[in-house]
Amino acid sequence: MLNYRQQDKWDNGNEGFQSPISLISDDVINNQTDWQFDIKSPILGQLIEDSNNTFRITGTGNVTINQINFQFQELHFHAPSEHLIDKQQYPMEWHFVFKTNAMQTMVIGKMATEGKSSPVFDSILDEYVSGEQTKLSKHIDLTPFLQGLDHVYHYQGSLTTPPLTQGVEWYVGKDPFSLSELQIERYQDIFALPNNRKIQPMKHRPVSFGKM
Repeated sequence: MLNYRQQDKWDNGNEGFQSPISLISDDVINNQTDWQFDIKSPILGQLIEDSNNTFRITGTGNVTINQINFQFQELHFHAPSEHLIDKQQYPMEWHFVFKTNAMQTMVIGKMATEGKSSPVFDSILDEYVSGEQTKLSKHIDLTPFLQGLDHVYHYQGSLTTPPLTQGVEWYVGKDPFSLSELQIERYQDIFALPNNRKIQPMKHRPVSFGKM
């Protein structure tokens, strides 16, 4: 199991541009960016797997950003959020991971706040089996979470778990979606320990802001 209490001992953690970072609206270099983002086929969750610190959903789906094709790899979860937005930390952050055929990684981060319940998250929680990889009884459509991304930060960073690979294209949504208090508690009952990496140095990286 990955030890989040000993993050300073993770390999490669001090190299280059690392993630997550603190995203400050007043510091963005361009707040009128419009990325050409298209969902070419639905993002469907098909398997759920226990990865010790969280669970992950794998499946199928394709998107393009500026005409570059990315295949859906997985959705996984962090509680509390890893990125900060205008110094605010959210109860959860969902990471939608994509790759090109050339293995370029792109991650779309979505913040979750407490509010109305999410039927999708209920389905995920209901299907989870500790220590197992389970085929979902019904494919879960994750596409709606990637629609209407009107306020998004973009920067170059890394994976937030070892091997902390650099060169990751990060798109982090500013507008949160809601999960109920009960849903957040259900998740925390399964994974009691926080699994957020600490905020990393900016190192003069540019951050842009716009619409997908």
